[in-house]
Amino acid sequence: MTTGLPSRKDVIKMLADPQFGFSIQPMPTEDLIQYGSIDLRVGTVFLSAERSSLASVRAEDPWQGAKLFREVRVARGQPFVMQPHQFVLATTFEYIAMPPTLVGLIQSRSTYGRMGIIAATAAYVGPGYKGCPTLELVNLGEVAIELKPYQAICQLVLFTAAEDVIVPSRYQCSTRPSFARRPLSGSGADPN
Repeated sequence: MTTGLPSRKDVIKMLADPQFGFSIQPMPTEDLIQYGSIDLRVGTVFLSAERSSLASVRAEDPWQGAKLFREVRVARGQPFVMQPHQFVLATTFEYIAMPPTLVGLIQSRSTYGRMGIIAATAAYVGPGYKGCPTLELVNLGEVAIELKPYQAICQLVLFTAAEDVIVPSRYQCSTRPSFARRPLSGSGADPN
């Protein structure tokens, strides 16, 4: 099977057909759907990284880093102000259910990237995934930037896939920003 980007028309058809198994809730309006991608909006809960007296955090113990974050809930129309070089966890407003025949990559929208807001690293949305993907946001700019809930700050770029066996994500069915759930394999952590 050839992998590639589905057309805008195909994306709209896949979302409209419940038998296909691809859904996004709330259903995106057609202005949020482009060739091979769908704009996603930021939710209302942010986990803001705070300065700490900890000298370091061990990568093999990701939950240790959870102590460095403060939860901020933002009401509709109110801004969350990202300071320069600040790191924040958020989720998409949309709940996504991927079929076994699609994978997605989340990437920053260029408008926000040019201001300095980057949706970093946790970009893969695998076949069979269900949930609100966590966004790792960083302000690489030199000035504070206001983000408001429901702004389309990133996009899900879709590719066809041919998976026989679906391995559920460890972040399956998540609806809020979440920290790492276990150390990464090969992290050097003692397996016992």
